[in-house]
Amino acid sequence: MFESPLGRIDAMRLLLIWEGEIGRSRVMNLFGMGETRASQWIKELRDVYPDATRWDTRTRTFKALECAYKQFDIECTTAVNRAASLSRYLTLTGLPLDDPGRRGDCIQWASYPELSAPAPATFAALRQAILSKSVVEIEYASMQNPESHYRRISPHGLVKAGRRWHVRAYCERAQGFRDFALGRISSFRGTDSKSEYNSASDRGWNTWVTVQLIAHPGLSKPQTRVIRQEYFGGAAHRDERCRGSLLHYFLQDLMVAVDIRTQHAPDYQLAVGNSEEVGPWLFR
Repeated sequence: MFESPLGRIDAMRLLLIWEGEIGRSRVMNLFGMGETRASQWIKELRDVYPDATRWDTRTRTFKALECAYKQFDIECTTAVNRAASLSRYLTLTGLPLDDPGRRGDCIQWASYPELSAPAPATFAALRQAILSKSVVEIEYASMQNPESHYRRISPHGLVKAGRRWHVRAYCERAQGFRDFALGRISSFRGTDSKSEYNSASDRGWNTWVTVQLIAHPGLSKPQTRVIRQEYFGGAAHRDERCRGSLLHYFLQDLMVAVDIRTQHAPDYQLAVGNSEEVGPWLFR
């Protein structure tokens, strides 16, 4: 594995950029090697990028400095480049994307351009906050509240739902668990406060909802046969399970009609067959 020094340096840099730090124990555990070899790999990275890290005595890791991310931004000038880097990091570490429609772990590959790949510094900071169970202060803007404002959140998971990356977190302002799109976080600051909330207390995250998918009732009979064959193997419907908190993204990504009175065929080819059951989990 990584016989070439360039390959090793590239792998170490992916860890540094997307995790915000790199340490001997992380390299040893990830690649199944001893202390001496792990130290050598990190040294190779630091020899090539001598100003990109600083030693943190508390965590015993090398932390990524701002110049490391500036150099990354110079090299990755588009969202497509950034998304490719993130995909390589996920492949390197074996981290699955959280697929909102299934329990199984898999990395999904898209054939269309990535428009909202997260900034690596934001991704890394939130990852570290999750691991340390810390509160983070973020500056955020949303469609409902487009003016930048500050939130104190306790993150417990990073998830790609639909076309965007989100952090699932308890929000002190909303007094509940919410999803925050990483691309809408303009700044962040770590705190020394420990979080009182985690995934175990997130009801929406831990509740699995069964979604019955059917062909849109507005389709013609021949069209219905096509949809049933394509998606259901010829059956009348297909049942999928999804986390309650991710249900909206799941249906949105698949273009599934929830209200067939306003969401018409053929713009929508699929529909929810058990609207009353899934209704409480949809955004209003």
